[in-house]
Amino acid sequence: MDLNFKNKTFSDYLRIVFDRGYLIIILFLLTETAIFFQNIMILPKYESTVKLQVVAQKEKEITLSKETWYLRGTIDIARTQIELVTNDSIIREVVKLLNLDVRKRPRDLMSFIFEIIEDIGDFYYFVEDWVKENILNKKVTRGPKPSAFVREVERIKDKNLIKVNALPETDIISIKSTDYDPVMAAKMANSVAICYIIQDMKNQLFDLTRIYRSKHPKIVELNSNIWETYAKLGNIAQNKDIEIHMPGNIKIVEKAFPSLKPVSPKKVLNLSLGAAISIFCGLFLCFLIDFIDQTVKHADDIERYLKVSSLGSIPVIKKNEMKKGNYIYDREFFSNIGIEVYTHARKENRSKLLITSTGPEEGKSLLAYNLASVFSKKMRLKVALVDINFVNPRLHVLFNTDNSVGLLDYFRNEKTPDEILKKTHMENVFLLPCGIPSFDPHVIVPHKEVKKLLAFLEKKFDYIIIDGSSFDEFFSLIPFAQEADSIILAIRSGFIRKHSIERFINILRKYDLNILGAVMTFRKYNIPGFIYKRV
Repeated sequence: MDLNFKNKTFSDYLRIVFDRGYLIIILFLLTETAIFFQNIMILPKYESTVKLQVVAQKEKEITLSKETWYLRGTIDIARTQIELVTNDSIIREVVKLLNLDVRKRPRDLMSFIFEIIEDIGDFYYFVEDWVKENILNKKVTRGPKPSAFVREVERIKDKNLIKVNALPETDIISIKSTDYDPVMAAKMANSVAICYIIQDMKNQLFDLTRIYRSKHPKIVELNSNIWETYAKLGNIAQNKDIEIHMPGNIKIVEKAFPSLKPVSPKKVLNLSLGAAISIFCGLFLCFLIDFIDQTVKHADDIERYLKVSSLGSIPVIKKNEMKKGNYIYDREFFSNIGIEVYTHARKENRSKLLITSTGPEEGKSLLAYNLASVFSKKMRLKVALVDINFVNPRLHVLFNTDNSVGLLDYFRNEKTPDEILKKTHMENVFLLPCGIPSFDPHVIVPHKEVKKLLAFLEKKFDYIIIDGSSFDEFFSLIPFAQEADSIILAIRSGFIRKHSIERFINILRKYDLNILGAVMTFRKYNIPGFIYKRV
């Protein structure tokens, strides 16, 4: 894990995003697709609002000033109206009036899922009761299933389909109802308001009957108002218009009308929030994966973590670019690496270069092939390429030459160096193939024979490039490493863990070997060039 955030630069963070940008894209597409189908499958809900004014009783003005009563009355409204309006009696009256329990409600995906879950629950209880009665011989007493009327009342209460709010610093309350049908939503809001007004008048009638007789004018008037309001309540069920003016202490300030705009789902908001959350989660996932990733991914990591000079990077190269006759040495990145290696070789009079790696398939042979091209074409050197990958040789494939005879035959004293040396299609480049691959990764190579072979090659060639084996074939690698003047590590981007490379480097240093530097191979340049140049 990379915990050293101080050494991170803006380009490092940008590289993390571009390297794993596919995660952000995948999360974004999955989230937006899910929200899109959710918006389609969920039925829209409509909301209607009716506003009521609670008129104060005159008796309260006798003992309190107008300002004091106004503040106290507002507080009382805010605290009590929700409980009064949404009590069971009013909700039951509305359900009965509008026949909400018998109407056929449209079903969306969620309601369908809940119905399936409910059916599964009913089946479970049926099986449980059957087992208790017929197998365990126990008497089962389970209450009857609630009626449709009771379930509808509970649904309205549980889903909070009727909401009451007191407008601050006023004596006005608003009643909001929600339903799949905009017309029904308006009916429910108006019905709740009128039922509340009727209940308030009934409470007043009860108080007056304790003081006056039944034929008192106030009681007669109040009874008349109650029946008149009941008639208006019936108009709602019959889809007739209702009047705003109501008798009693509670007045309808603004009646509810059907709304054409649904309050849910909020499609644009859901898509926007989904996009923001998916991008944030994608970024978090990118940085989390990079945080726990212990591999060396970029050329800068070589010097930062491995304390080895970085000689450059080689991008991912397509297979068709490695065919015979396709000289990819003229690429800028290969030329730069070759020039830097040659500069060090001339300064220190070194002519034997070993290319190795921690693990297999890290691009050693590709690097050796192209460095030989650079030395022969640009520096006009006569180069010998030695393939010591005894388990999985690759140079003969790149050069398209025969590998039936090679170094393994030389070490068995069956062939001489001249007999196994092959001229390649590159000018001034000769190849010593490894021979028929060995199934034993621990091939023992005599040190004296290695020294003798390299001495022979030094007399005939200007420069020797050894395509070395990996750390897995250490016993065949170390004799050549001890005789080489310089060693280059090929490190494949995002392939080998840092501690494995560090372990290999420490072993090479224990043998007092000269590590010239490392080359990052198969690196992906995901940041666009016009951005990379500016960061």
